[in-house]
Amino acid sequence: MVYHSLQLLAFAVLAVLIMRLKLFLTPHMCIMASLICSKQLFGWVGDRFKHHVAVFAVMAIMAVQGVANMQAQWAIIGEFSNMPQEELLDWIQENTPSDSVFAGAMPTMASVKLSTGRPIVNHPHYEDTGL
Repeated sequence: MVYHSLQLLAFAVLAVLIMRLKLFLTPHMCIMASLICSKQLFGWVGDRFKHHVAVFAVMAIMAVQGVANMQAQWAIIGEFSNMPQEELLDWIQENTPSDSVFAGAMPTMASVKLSTGRPIVNHPHYEDTGL
């Protein structure tokens, strides 16, 4: 238990310093949180009913923050606007046959394929930098 607690602390420090390393913290934190259900470690809480109430209370407290995080994420309304590209896509849709093939930069061609359904080919520069 002490080893795992120290390991959890080390992962937490790494996650604070380097955000990408939180992938090590999250599973270990879930495993450690599940130990609250252990009668061997938390038998001092009292009888079975009190232990279940304590587990439920901890889960409820965690759920409050989780719901707050979800509501904050749902409240974000993003907008992407790239008028020249939108005009290009409209022009392609209105002025070219449906079997026209387009070539260009990968980000632009991804938009062309997604928005217009036209066939695309990748620009050769992305296949061979020598070109």
